[in-house]
Amino acid sequence: RGQPQGVDVLIASRQGVAIAFRAVAQLRRNAGGVPPSFRLAKAFGEELSAAGLAPSGHGARLVGEEDPEEDGAGGRHGFRLSLLPAAEAAVGTTAAADSPIAKVLRVAGGSAKFVPLAKAVATEVARLPDGFVSAVETTLRGKSKNVWTRTYKLAQAVAQAHQWQVAPANDRLVTRRFRCVLEERQSEDEVLDALVDGGSQADKDTDAGSGDFRVLRIILIPEDPLPSARTAR
Repeated sequence: RGQPQGVDVLIASRQGVAIAFRAVAQLRRNAGGVPPSFRLAKAFGEELSAAGLAPSGHGARLVGEEDPEEDGAGGRHGFRLSLLPAAEAAVGTTAAADSPIAKVLRVAGGSAKFVPLAKAVATEVARLPDGFVSAVETTLRGKSKNVWTRTYKLAQAVAQAHQWQVAPANDRLVTRRFRCVLEERQSEDEVLDALVDGGSQADKDTDAGSGDFRVLRIILIPEDPLPSARTAR
């Protein structure tokens, strides 16, 4: 949707998140100059339905598979990816997409919840010295459904961390807003081999010989100076 402040993209489903993220990463490769930056927020049932996104259960799902679009209260949720105009991409931050990376967090396979990763994202952003960025990534190697699940967990963690910055639970918490840049790149660390779907040999064999160790990375760029005091979540 075109907006004066940029473009909002509403996303639902694990596959939808993976497709949207890789499309935005492609935008970076095509941009040439300053890479497109965005903010990632939660979106809920009414907003998703108004945009014409099919309700949960209207797509294919494995029998017995937990639906990640449904929260514990039965509510439906997805994401709003807000792309910023090119004029804003290089302003209003304390670092740039090509700034030194202080730490890279990684999403592994398995059934672990996303909240610990979201807390790690929020903590890393809060601690970043001015002029530095952090990143969180997942490997693109493995069976499609497992790549989608890991990418969805990545989105959940970043959107939750964003929510804590813009709407903290209380005014004693020190917040630090951030924006994101997506990139698809060759992995720099062979440890990712052990993180593919919990180290499943079957999934490693699935992609044997096809661009090994490519990852989808979200670069986390602080929009505020380093807080003078921090309260851990």
